[in-house]
Amino acid sequence: MLDAALRTALARKPLAARPRFSYDRKRPLDLRLGSTQTTDGIVRQALTFDAGHGRKAAYWTHPLGSGPWPVVLFSPGSDGTESTQLPDADRLAEKGVASLTVASPSALVTCRAAADVHAFVNYVVGRRRALDLLAQLPDADPSRCRRGRLQLRRRGHGRSGRSRPPRARRRHPVRPRRRDPISPAKDVDVLFRAASRPKERRWYDAPHELDGQALAVRDAWLVKLLLG
Repeated sequence: MLDAALRTALARKPLAARPRFSYDRKRPLDLRLGSTQTTDGIVRQALTFDAGHGRKAAYWTHPLGSGPWPVVLFSPGSDGTESTQLPDADRLAEKGVASLTVASPSALVTCRAAADVHAFVNYVVGRRRALDLLAQLPDADPSRCRRGRLQLRRRGHGRSGRSRPPRARRRHPVRPRRRDPISPAKDVDVLFRAASRPKERRWYDAPHELDGQALAVRDAWLVKLLLG
């Protein structure tokens, strides 16, 4: 029943107007940094910022010492929080890469087209403002945050290594799963065809969550891209 509801909500329907992902770049990000915690050479700092439609919580994770560090923007699925991908951020910090993990959006699927489109627009704007925030984070190097990766993505579900506006260039690579009941191969095929080159698709014999092999490949790709 849930799958049927999702397909109904995400099916193409005529809209009164095309979604607009523009936003007021002059609106203050209002970054508020919280306390820091250092564990085993990894520094984590809680923060909140104005995501354009309300405040969002996030964590700024980086290696101990001085930067600047390249940054990965993590964005969890609809059931995640700003803490969901902290293990991912810790592994990258051990390799010299910083991460910004941002809270997931509120309910994205209500089976009401207008409400769902509005929620997705707010989601995209919020991730774009998270990218804008990188210039204000201590010792971040925004110039080395330039590629994108999609995983577990199903027409709005999932998370990405870097959030970009629609039709962003160089989404690389896309990694769906064979045993994933939430992200069918045919849905991933649509996203893969829409992505511009260069791009790569890898299949893993795993359920919805990435397995250890996929995580290791992903981390190695990010480190090579950002530090190589």
